[in-house]
Parts: sequence; structure tokens; C-alpha cells
Amino acid sequence: MEKLIFFSLIVTVVYFLLKMLEMKYIEKEWMPIKILIRDVVMVFAASFVGSNVINYSGNNITQFFNVLTDTKVNPTSNAQVFTDNPNF
Repeated sequence: MEKLIFFSLIVTVVYFLLKMLEMKYIEKEWMPIKILIRDVVMVFAASFVGSNVINYSGNNITQFFNVLTDTKVNPTSNAQVFTDNPNF
């Protein structure tokens, strides 16, 4: 969970810095701080929710992309192999 929050904070800081550079050099006009904070909070929430979705459905997403890219995968986690001496 800490990694997801840290990831979201990094994305938010990068967005904030890029937005500040855009306002200073491209638009040359500063937007109200209320709107800037709202945008930063929305970016944090979106990145946090998105990273949670990817984290909790990791294997399903991998299987989905394997179908899309036509990657052949042998599901070794479902294979059951007898490796012990027989009990009879």
C-alpha cells in the first residue's frame, strides 16, 4: 500500500511541476491556486485508483494482454506433478 501511495505522490509532483512550467513559460498566465489544487488532488486520486486496479487484478491483466498479443503461455501454476515416493 505504501508503494501505491508513493507512486501516486510521484505522479502528482511531476504533474504539478509540469503544470507550473506550462503556466510560466507557455501560457505566461497563472491560474488560480484553487483550480490548481483541485487538479492536483484529482491527479493524485486518479493515479491512486488506477494503480490499485492494476495491483489487485495483476494476473488478469497479464492474461488479457497475452490474448491480445497472441503470446503462447504454458500455465505451469496449474500443473500438478507427483514428486514423492509412492505410499503403497
